[in-house]
Amino acid sequence: MRLALRPALICLPLLLAGCGYGNIQNASQEVETAWGEVLAQYQFREKLVEPTLIALGPYIDTRSGLVKRVQDARDQTRGLGPVAPPSNAASLQRFQQRQAELSVALDDLLAAAETGTNIGDAAAQIAQVQKRLDDSQNRITGAQARYIRAIAAYNNRISRFPDRLTASYLGKEQLPTFVYRYQLNEAIVLPPHLDPSQPEAAPATADTQPAPAIAGTGEG
Repeated sequence: MRLALRPALICLPLLLAGCGYGNIQNASQEVETAWGEVLAQYQFREKLVEPTLIALGPYIDTRSGLVKRVQDARDQTRGLGPVAPPSNAASLQRFQQRQAELSVALDDLLAAAETGTNIGDAAAQIAQVQKRLDDSQNRITGAQARYIRAIAAYNNRISRFPDRLTASYLGKEQLPTFVYRYQLNEAIVLPPHLDPSQPEAAPATADTQPAPAIAGTGEG
């Protein structure tokens, strides 16, 4: 019996290689790397929360409850993200919702500080805080875009013949991805050049260069 099985065992790696085993492993590694970047960017944003509260706290009405709301939202995100890319859509949506709640809470905190009575004296400090948060959000958005693309490539890979045969043998299933619109009114709004659903724009030429932007008219 063992002698009969030996040729099959010898040929199995060759069969898997011919059915896209290496491609599947590469696509899976891309997903894991992209997910690690998503977690890293959210963890970096989490580290900004305490300095933000210290900087903006003096300009926030304590009766508003905004500081506690930010703290509670931050605490809800701690340890929430799974180490491995989520295979369950509900788990990923829960992760996204908690992170969205922190984003909204920080936005509301910043807006409240900007309307404080001492805004003239604190304008520079508030602007600096906003820049840090905006930079962090931009990095989060970029990481999300890369993850969406990695998931799309992986799901496409394991659904195509003959790779789907190997994927089925290995127990690989399609993975959920981020959603663009969420019930919390917080969206992953990707810039056009990062949106995987949009074709890449052709490089601008001398005849198609956009006109210089007017200060103060950019999107918030």
